[in-house]
Amino acid sequence: MNVKARQRLIWVAAPLAIGLVVPSLVILCLEVFVGGVPPSAAAADILERQFSEGDNLFLIAAFGLIPFVALSIVCAVAAGRLAPSRLACLGIGGLVGILALMIPGHVAVWYPLYGPGHMSSTAVIAFLLIPFYCLGSLAIGLIVGWLVSLLPPFRHVPRSNG
Repeated sequence: MNVKARQRLIWVAAPLAIGLVVPSLVILCLEVFVGGVPPSAAAADILERQFSEGDNLFLIAAFGLIPFVALSIVCAVAAGRLAPSRLACLGIGGLVGILALMIPGHVAVWYPLYGPGHMSSTAVIAFLLIPFYCLGSLAIGLIVGWLVSLLPPFRHVPRSNG
């Protein structure tokens, strides 16, 4: 596998993998650090809830993949046009853009279950809106990543031919 194909594969697969685990990691952190649940018990609880009726964390994560799929497409297209260091700037900028909104959004929804307060009956609607809001923050992250990639340390890296 040549360098461009490998870099394209990394920047297509990595955002998807990260997107699948973010909701579960947010819940794990809330259970452990806010709820005081031991890490092993929290991990077991999350694994049990992945496909359970009512919670189905996997479905929440799958729907939340919308901005990560968009980032993967952008990176796949850019992989043929940008040097690896510039592609990394673009990909990292996009990931930071998505996660800057997705993590606080999930924390806001899940926090009342593990901390003080109570969860609103309509809070789950946020899971439908968060991915679409993250498309906006993705765009901002991509622009910032692209601008960073124009800086001399990233701009003058020779492109690989292979």
